[in-house]
Amino acid sequence: MDESLIRSYLETTYTTFNPKMEMVVGNINNELNIYLKEIHQTHWAFITAENPRSQSLSVKVNAIRNSTLESYLIKNNLHYLKGAGIPKD
Repeated sequence: MDESLIRSYLETTYTTFNPKMEMVVGNINNELNIYLKEIHQTHWAFITAENPRSQSLSVKVNAIRNSTLESYLIKNNLHYLKGAGIPKD
């Protein structure tokens, strides 16, 4: 993966919508730590089914992929929050 792309991912603010929290790679987020304790979890990940391996796909294909991911999370009773990655620039 291209170094500038890696840098972009590392500088992105990863935001959840409800509850609203913002995470940045390398920064501790006490609000997130409190939330994880409240839901009895110790691990988390920010994932998406969009644009795998940074290869752009159409809006329609990305919507289908994310819907499939959400269905999987629900089917497997996995806790999740909706969110977005907000690039630095």
